[in-house]
Amino acid sequence: MEYKNTSGIVLYSRKTGEVDKYLHILTYDLGKVKATAVGSRKITAKLLAATEPVTETDFSFYINHKTSRIRVVGGILKNMFNPLKTEITRYSFACATVNLVDSLTPEYEKNIRKYVLLKRTLELLETTCSPDRIYLAFALRFLKLCGYGLELNKCIKCENPFESFKVSKNEKSDIIYFSLKDRGLICENCTNDSEDEFIVFNRNSLHYIRQLAKISGLEVEKLTPEENSEIFVEQLVRSYINEYTPYSFKTQMFVKNLDIR
Repeated sequence: MEYKNTSGIVLYSRKTGEVDKYLHILTYDLGKVKATAVGSRKITAKLLAATEPVTETDFSFYINHKTSRIRVVGGILKNMFNPLKTEITRYSFACATVNLVDSLTPEYEKNIRKYVLLKRTLELLETTCSPDRIYLAFALRFLKLCGYGLELNKCIKCENPFESFKVSKNEKSDIIYFSLKDRGLICENCTNDSEDEFIVFNRNSLHYIRQLAKISGLEVEKLTPEENSEIFVEQLVRSYINEYTPYSFKTQMFVKNLDIR
């Protein structure tokens, strides 16, 4: 049995018992944990706000190592991310963000980079004019941290660099192929030797997704991609997430139907 203090961001919360909550929390020191906050649904509970989703709190845990159960015994609210919770579009993207973290993060896998990335993304979503781009940039980075990164620089089959790809001689001279199955670019020669299905896009779309994957969050807002490239990359990232996550996200489907332009 042990007491542990650590910062954490609440990913998920559901009712349990008469006045309790069952939480999934991404912590700075322990990774993702599942914990019960006893009495936290009472109107007078000190933990009422501190245990809401998309909230950062300094938690105190009581850990029973024999039963692997964790109980929240205290907490000091650090950041409620209030601007997110007063505007439906921002909050929807914030929920999609924490859903992705919850889905792809195993319990007790400590990864400080995941915590820092999540916190920074929520901070950017509070003020950004382009929550859709911030979410896509986050998803690409987070997937890479989870081992699901996209290969955007060379053919995933023969490993020839992208710059050496053969250019088709038809009207669409900048055709590029992408494989969801293999998680990366495919050169034209390798597509001829495969029976798999491929996603077809162009060099402008590739340039845009590369930028999303590497530049800072503040710079993401300044991007000026072609409308077709932006729509394509959104569809590609969502298809990729659905391919490699164990269940479909209701929040992602909701976000997909938001009119944010």
